[in-house]
Amino acid sequence: MGSFRILENGLFSTMQDLGRFGYQSKGITVSGAMDQISLRLANILVGNDENFPCIEMTLKGEKILFESDAVIAITGADMSFKINGKNIEINKTIFINAGDILDSGFSQNKKLAYLAVKGGFKIKKVLGSYSTFLRGKIGGYKGRRLLKGDLIEFPDLEESFSKTISVDKSIIKDVYSDKKIRFTYSSEKNRFTQSGLKTFTDSSYKIENDSDRMGYRFSGNTIEHKTDGDIISGGINFGTIQVPGNGNPIVMMADRQTTGGYTKIGQVILADLPYLAQKKPQESVKFEAIDSEEAVKLWIGINKNIESWKNNIEYDRHKLKTCKRYTIRINNKSYNLKAMEV
Repeated sequence: MGSFRILENGLFSTMQDLGRFGYQSKGITVSGAMDQISLRLANILVGNDENFPCIEMTLKGEKILFESDAVIAITGADMSFKINGKNIEINKTIFINAGDILDSGFSQNKKLAYLAVKGGFKIKKVLGSYSTFLRGKIGGYKGRRLLKGDLIEFPDLEESFSKTISVDKSIIKDVYSDKKIRFTYSSEKNRFTQSGLKTFTDSSYKIENDSDRMGYRFSGNTIEHKTDGDIISGGINFGTIQVPGNGNPIVMMADRQTTGGYTKIGQVILADLPYLAQKKPQESVKFEAIDSEEAVKLWIGINKNIESWKNNIEYDRHKLKTCKRYTIRINNKSYNLKAMEV
């Protein structure tokens, strides 16, 4: 069994897959990755199923000691990742030797990074998912965030690749380039005044510091209701935009509750949820209304682009038979070499 040990924990990291479905009627949230595109890309880079669990890191990642050889990938936020003190690129496969140390700084652009390991992490499924449901203390690694001293296991590396694989840059540009957050109006649109609707699409809204995996809270020009913001509780989706009585919108995120009693003005489209998830507190966004046909078209386009890239990957897989390690000295410098029989 392969493994790595967390030498220093990051700000907030959990194990996530694409979510836990089928239990919302029991009050159990879906959870899953906040940025599902980055999670999928990380898994594809190492040849995993797209729904394998990854480590979702927030703003700063862990310091990790690899006790075994591994093939990994990191996508999403650039947190100035280093291996043994040397800078590495994200959005590509990374070949790890036993004894390597992965470290990071604070994110330079986005908010969330995703770490995948070839073969997936050896954690148990709970109710059909590997995702961590923090409030329920289930799933992931012991139902909690990752901490210093945790030993994370994964399958022994029996197969590797002959070359590095990189994410097609057009996918990154398509999903994460600057844009307005597009949404479709909900059936409760008529509970807002015309002035309130215009305020929502004309204004800029700032993400508040108390935003989290449950929901992103925004401040800005208040959205006017016809009466008030309270309704009979109804179902909540990833990206549902609620507007409570104070007129400030809340976008429900991965750890959202299953129902909510605030008026829903709309639904962030699937194509823009990864972009929104990567926004940090104090960043501002603007919202743009589109119709449902356009929303579906945009989501299909992103997935076709990912599938086209995935189908054209040549992993050049090879089985690993024996491995020998050597230390040599050249000009008073030591070098560790690894020779593998394939």
